[in-house]
Amino acid sequence: MKSIQKIFIGLIVGLLALLVQSSALKFLLPDHTVPNLCFVFVVFLAFNEVSLSGALLAFLLGLLFDL
Repeated sequence: MKSIQKIFIGLIVGLLALLVQSSALKFLLPDHTVPNLCFVFVVFLAFNEVSLSGALLAFLLGLLFDL
């Protein structure tokens, strides 16, 4: 049950990172300097989640980023 909670919380954080990256940071920073927050979060997951839930969450965030 804890892995489902981790995936759900990770998806919420990932969606917030995508929303901030695509909307708020484009107004605050020049176009060439907008950081890729989703990538930073996936790298964070790679170092902190070493289970299947981390891999699944990274896959889902990558899929959402491409859509």
